[in-house]
Amino acid sequence: MRLRVSGDKTEIRTSYIPALHFPLVQPLVDNGSSAVDEVIEYMDEYYLSKDDWDTIVELGVGDSKDEKILKGISTATKTAFTKKYNAMDHPIAFHKSTDLGKIPKKLAGTEAPDLEEAYEAKEEKQPAKKSKDPAGLDDKLLKVHTTKGKVKVSTTSKAKTKTSKK
Repeated sequence: MRLRVSGDKTEIRTSYIPALHFPLVQPLVDNGSSAVDEVIEYMDEYYLSKDDWDTIVELGVGDSKDEKILKGISTATKTAFTKKYNAMDHPIAFHKSTDLGKIPKKLAGTEAPDLEEAYEAKEEKQPAKKSKDPAGLDDKLLKVHTTKGKVKVSTTSKAKTKTSKK
């Protein structure tokens, strides 16, 4: 089952909701508590929650209007349906941020950057690669001969330290 539909709001309201209404609600009206497992299984196939079931019942029109349907389902059946649904684990197609618990402090405590700051190009200085040849060519096929010269060694004098007597 996909999380996307190929229709717009109107098509969902006129086509999807009525198609889901019959298998989700009518068995509870006709068969009572014995249809609870069947309805929950159908809901799990389409990743529907109890809130989704309530919404589908609420959006019914005509004979499927929520007041008429809820009067047709006995209180014992509604209670059995709710208890059984809450007692079971159900597949979840995606997690809401509220389902995951508290937001980490690092995310919650920091301010969001301005648009200008968010899209600013960061200039990072990369160290220049020193080439081995003095001509500045890094070609593996060319060899540049360098002459070795004498290296001057500089000597430094020791630093003078002052000692004070106490």
